[in-house]
Amino acid sequence: MSPSRGARAGLLLAAAPWLAGLASVACSGGEADAAPEAVTRLEHCFLARMDPPQSGWIFCDRFELTRGEYAPEGSAADRDLPATMISLQEFLAWAGPRGLRAPTVAEWRALAGIPDANPSLLPLSRNTLELGAGALLPVGVFERGRSPLGGYDFFGNVRELAGPVEGGRYYALGGSFATRATGADPRDAVQVEPGDRADDLGVRYVADALPYLREQALPAWTADPEAAGAALAAAARRWRADFRAGLAEQMRREDFPAGFASLVAP
Repeated sequence: MSPSRGARAGLLLAAAPWLAGLASVACSGGEADAAPEAVTRLEHCFLARMDPPQSGWIFCDRFELTRGEYAPEGSAADRDLPATMISLQEFLAWAGPRGLRAPTVAEWRALAGIPDANPSLLPLSRNTLELGAGALLPVGVFERGRSPLGGYDFFGNVRELAGPVEGGRYYALGGSFATRATGADPRDAVQVEPGDRADDLGVRYVADALPYLREQALPAWTADPEAAGAALAAAARRWRADFRAGLAEQMRREDFPAGFASLVAP
C-alpha cells in the first residue's frame, strides 16, 4: 500500500476544517519496494468468504480503485482520489490481465453489509450530498462508515460498478458525492452501459482468491520468494484469522506449494 494513503486524512483535515471529527484510516506503508504489484496489491485487500452460487474465497479492495492505481503517471496530488470517468469496457480491459474483476451485484451487497441507518451519523460516515462536500474525497477517510469486513466508502464518494448479472448487465451501486444517502436496496441500482462514464462513477475490484494466488501471486513468489513472500505474509496478517486458516487449508488441498500456503496461514 502506498505511504500516501496513510497520510491522506491528515492532509484532508488540514485543508477542510468542516471535516473535523472524522477518523483517518490507519494504513500500513510497509510494502516491499522489490515485491511485484500482484502481491503488494493484496496488502490493501481484505479476504472474504462468499457462499455458492457466488465465488467462494475472494479478495476485495478495501478502497475504491484510485487514480494512482489506474493511471500512476497522473498527478501525485490526485492519486488517492477515486478513479472516475472510466467506462466499463476500459475497466475490464485494465482489470482482466491483472486477475481482477468487478464484484457481482450479490457479492457487492454481501461485502458492503448493511449501512448504518442513523441519520445523525450520515455526515460522519459517507461522502454523499448530506455531507456537503460536493466533490470527490480521498478514499478511506470515513472510519465510521467502514463495512463489517473492513471496506471503506461502499455507500459514498462514488457509485461502484457491479456485475455481470443475467444478460451480461452491469449496475452502479451505492451512493456518491452527487447523490443522497442510499443503502443496499436492489431498487437503488442503476444499469450501466459498456461505454457509460460519469464523474461520480467508479469501481472497487475483487479477485477470486485461489485463481489469483495461483496465476498472479505464485509466479511472483517462485521468481523471488523473499520479497514476494514478505509482502504476502504482511498482507495476510491483516485478514481475519479464521478466514486465513480456511483459505490456507484449501490451498493445501489444491496442491499449492507448502511454503507458499504457510504464508497465508495464521
